Amino acid sequence: DSLGLVVVDGCNRTQTRYYKATDGCGNSSTCTQVFTWIVDVTPPVITCAANITVACTVTTPVFTAPIATDGCSVPVVTIVSTNAVGVCPTVYTRTWLATDACGNTATCSQSITIPCCAPNCTYTQGYYGSTNGNSCNGTNSFSSAYNLILSLLGTDSLKVGRAGYGIVIQPGAAGAAKVNAVMPGGGTPKALNSTASQVGTGGYCLITGSCFSSYLTAQGRINNVLLSQTIALSLNLRMPSSSLGNLQLKNGWIITQKMSGCGPTATIVSCASDSGAIQSFQMNQAVVNYLTNFGNNTATVNDLLNLANDVLGKVLTPGLPGANGNNVPSFGNVNNQVDIINRAFDKCRAFKGYANCLVNCRNSAWVDPCVPPVTPTARVYNSIIAESIVTEELTAVAYPNPFSDRFNLKIVSPVSGSVLIEFYSIAGVKVFATKQMVVANIEQVVNYKGPVSYGTLLYQVRIGKYNAKGFAVKPFSK
Repeated sequence: DSLGLVVVDGCNRTQTRYYKATDGCGNSSTCTQVFTWIVDVTPPVITCAANITVACTVTTPVFTAPIATDGCSVPVVTIVSTNAVGVCPTVYTRTWLATDACGNTATCSQSITIPCCAPNCTYTQGYYGSTNGNSCNGTNSFSSAYNLILSLLGTDSLKVGRAGYGIVIQPGAAGAAKVNAVMPGGGTPKALNSTASQVGTGGYCLITGSCFSSYLTAQGRINNVLLSQTIALSLNLRMPSSSLGNLQLKNGWIITQKMSGCGPTATIVSCASDSGAIQSFQMNQAVVNYLTNFGNNTATVNDLLNLANDVLGKVLTPGLPGANGNNVPSFGNVNNQVDIINRAFDKCRAFKGYANCLVNCRNSAWVDPCVPPVTPTARVYNSIIAESIVTEELTAVAYPNPFSDRFNLKIVSPVSGSVLIEFYSIAGVKVFATKQMVVANIEQVVNYKGPVSYGTLLYQVRIGKYNAKGFAVKPFSK
């Protein structure tokens, strides 16, 4: 009889048709029919994560799934392609396609760049005092420590300490030979002697002069380990094309990875070919806190070198207020941090990042290197604890995790009896052990009552043939 108006509700459309039936005597009845359909010509909206550049040591990029929305339906997102362009750097691009219920589509892409690994090359004071051994300055190879020192000195004098309390190493063969002869150093780290009388060298003691004899042992080696470590760091920061000086300092463990070759053709050494390729070194918390004002500022290796020169040169006095009113770290702490940088990139290594725990090839591939994956194939990397499969039947979960002072274990055992619970430091030292009676399939909470001064702890729970392992993570505090 009649057709109603089309009613619009977003993508939905409805229209009603009215029918009327009349017989020969004039009797009638009516009914209606409702038509419903969707009109959708608008493609879905799909948003990809921003393009990023990751560490040069990444071998497989991890893409972030996009977010897709649609006004009429839930779009289906699929991967269209993943491409890699270039070798060094390599740009990986993944493209996704979003399709709504009406077949409308939209795409987006994310690119992840893996840059070339530019190694930072450092050498320890032990190498600088050696007579044999090849080395690389990041560009060229050298057949001896003397030749490397000679190259790094170049045409510019190298000063350690400050005027009035400092030494100067002149460029050329004599300066290089002297450094090679007096390294490595040892002895107590301390400030330098007064050199104010050295007028001809601007208040610095010439390393080849008679004034330098006061810094030598009877064996002719430097008697102040902070002096020799600072000389090594100063030389290391002169490596051509090195970015080490601008490397930001943070608390935790600094992680580096071994490289093979010298110069632009150097490549990362994988853990598959060398189980010791990844190493980590614990930063000196006192020094990092001082230089960064407890995390409020940014500090670099260049700032560390300045601090070493300032305490050697009596510009700053350990234990007294310095920058930002914070007490200057001790000579020993400054020496420790300088030594860490000298060793972290020894013989050319790539910077991999920082972590809150010791990282090596065994745990570097975990999502969080400080927390072992809870899977049937997860293994504890500590050498003191025998490696074994973590079963799904026995569970032991630490909480709170991370913890500050104390934590507990939630234990669920498949059998009743006495469980043995052992706790180890990251270094593999057993710090606490206890036993607890448990009832099968009933959650039992066990309080940790051992020492917390060891920081992050590894725990192992055993009952009969079952065992479970994990980490209780204690972050660094300011």
